[in-house]
Amino acid sequence: MRLITLNLCLLFFSFTAFSQKNFTAAIIVKNNGDTVAGKIDYRNWKKNPDNINFIDNSSRAEVLDPLSISSFYIINENERYVSYDVSIDKGSDEYSKAFSKRMTADTFLVKKVFLLQLIKDPSLSLFQYNDGVRNNFYYIQQEGNPVGLIYHFLFVEDGEQVRTIDSYQQQLEILFSSCPNVAKKTGHTSYTTEALKRITGEYLACSNPSHIAEIKKKDPVPIKFGVVGGAVDRVGD
Repeated sequence: MRLITLNLCLLFFSFTAFSQKNFTAAIIVKNNGDTVAGKIDYRNWKKNPDNINFIDNSSRAEVLDPLSISSFYIINENERYVSYDVSIDKGSDEYSKAFSKRMTADTFLVKKVFLLQLIKDPSLSLFQYNDGVRNNFYYIQQEGNPVGLIYHFLFVEDGEQVRTIDSYQQQLEILFSSCPNVAKKTGHTSYTTEALKRITGEYLACSNPSHIAEIKKKDPVPIKFGVVGGAVDRVGD
């Protein structure tokens, strides 16, 4: 009986925690370039948000999507999201899924989304988009448009096998060609947040040693309570 009561209490605690708002200081940038200070319901998103709840300093509440604003910045977290039209790779980044689903062709979806900025630099910036299924990474040179770093698996019917499409390594090798010592590492760089941040940071330090790029710190691993009981760690990227 005590165990059932404990589980019910933990279940109530979990639902209450998820229903609570977490408004924190933020700034949005409108499409015309104007900035507005206020607060955003911040969720430490693993999946990039489709929209945000924003309250300005006059207590005016809005739900904003990537079409509504050009960017937003969470002050305390030093976290910036920028609106861009991008080509989202819908292919599987998991070998087993590509095999079981017999995914034989490249699949992309063009959509305007909030990209999480991982590195901010006038010459080269790095972004991440997670659609709830997989990560996609993009770079922007100077004032250009986002370029997707391609990585997925394809099923090959002739031979019942899976082929790795890791074009991102060749893309990075070309991108970093002015720094050969960095470019030669791209063939061993994994398609993960920290690995791509690290090698991009190395390239920027090589290409412009006098400038320090803004690099998003690795997120801490928070502890949350499960429904059944006990504490569980969220697995980081």
